[in-house]
Amino acid sequence: MRSILALTACLAVVSGAAWGGYNPGDAWLVDQGGQIIRVTAENKIDPQVISGFKQPVVAAVNPSDGSLWVADSAAQVLVKFGADKTQKAMIKGIVTPSSISLNPVDGSVWVGMENGVAKFDASGKQIFKIGGIREAYVAVNPNDGTCWVTDAGRSGNPPGKVLKLGPDGSQLLVIDKGFTEPKGVAVYPKDGSAWVVDSQGNKVVKLDANGNTVVTLDNLNFPTCVAVNWKDGTAWISTQDGRLLKVSPDGKVIKEIQCQTIGIMFPLFVAVDSYTGSVWVIDTIMRQVIKLDENGTPKIQIPRQILQRPSYVAVAPYWRVKR
Repeated sequence: MRSILALTACLAVVSGAAWGGYNPGDAWLVDQGGQIIRVTAENKIDPQVISGFKQPVVAAVNPSDGSLWVADSAAQVLVKFGADKTQKAMIKGIVTPSSISLNPVDGSVWVGMENGVAKFDASGKQIFKIGGIREAYVAVNPNDGTCWVTDAGRSGNPPGKVLKLGPDGSQLLVIDKGFTEPKGVAVYPKDGSAWVVDSQGNKVVKLDANGNTVVTLDNLNFPTCVAVNWKDGTAWISTQDGRLLKVSPDGKVIKEIQCQTIGIMFPLFVAVDSYTGSVWVIDTIMRQVIKLDENGTPKIQIPRQILQRPSYVAVAPYWRVKR
């Protein structure tokens, strides 16, 4: 823990004059206390936070223009901000959002909610809404516009399932066997595969583009999150018993980290910055956010005094960035 604390001092606050536009490697920290904090790729904290939320829970950034979408659970809204932090759109009726996935090709955004999925275009206009999907998590593939969706079911009765939807919301695949209560999904655009978190089933499953199971990592003791590096297809998994796993595309564990050795108690969330390979981890018990390098070595810790209830870190997907 000493090494992380020593590096905390390296976090500098960016002055107003030094503030610039979006750059690959930047990250947005979602704090349910009501604010969004930006950390630059150089590990500097932007003092100009986005505030005024009731309970922001998830966010997504578009690498093409630096715009940011934020879902506020308490206010039941989805808000779009430009790279300059000005509000561009607000969508109401977003009931208990659980995830957001943005397509950098056209700027459209998919939202998973308590009882359904909705898709909006870049301006915030609703394209469609699908009900009957419980605690939906979404992951869009920008190569073809399809979206993987997890349906948690009802604690195994009925059991959950995984869907693959077309860009128009049409149902392409349904995988309704082998899952207990899936709550989380990450896509690898290069081959269209998806990694699915089944916490109650104590496993993470990788499906190929056709929905076939190609990897099963079981006996994980309640996995909490999975994130995929869009550059190389590796995945990072966090578990309730305090482990972080880096896994190869074919399911081999490349690295296993006992979180207590790096000062993390309960890794609820993990995100991968595909530009740098860095990994962001949220520890809800310690109320902290830690950034690791691609090998799992702690690099920085976001000062706890500026965080109330961190819940999510949004990093731009590795994609063509327009300049």
